[in-house]
Amino acid sequence: MLASPASNVLVSSLTPTLSWNMVTGATSYHIAVVTDAGFTAVVRTGSSGIASWAVTPGLLSNTRYYWRAQACNASGECSDWSTARYFRTLIAPPALISPADGFNTPIKKPPFDWNDPAGATGYIIQIARDRGFTSLVGTYTVVHSTYTPTLALLAGTYYWHVRATGPNGPSDWSLGWSIIITP
Repeated sequence: MLASPASNVLVSSLTPTLSWNMVTGATSYHIAVVTDAGFTAVVRTGSSGIASWAVTPGLLSNTRYYWRAQACNASGECSDWSTARYFRTLIAPPALISPADGFNTPIKKPPFDWNDPAGATGYIIQIARDRGFTSLVGTYTVVHSTYTPTLALLAGTYYWHVRATGPNGPSDWSLGWSIIITP
């Protein structure tokens, strides 16, 4: 019987550990990870001598994966496959485009731009006065992968980062970049 992740769980790691209940007499387990319920689009297969297995190399973000396991004894006889489960992986964090990290500009309302990760339906951008994002200027929710402040930023250094939202999100935060507004 499969233990974790539970069906339809959104996992934050692209190398999740799959686990199941041990079977008496089993000396190994076979595992299959696929992208279709019919188990024809194989992504990863493996075996384990314990009741867990880390999926490596990593999986793709914003994807549904089905998985199942079977127990085998020392004679090589294997059980039927378990009932399948599926899990989902997070949307990838956006990659920042502009303004470039450390950019100097006299523009008080600079446009911020980032890429569109697959599966994103919206974004949250934070602008702060510190690299740790504890002194926030604002948190803004937008539909498109751009944002232009409605209020002018004062002269000084600001930091910004973005996360994607959607059915398989929110994503992790992007890297934080700085922008320097000159007087």
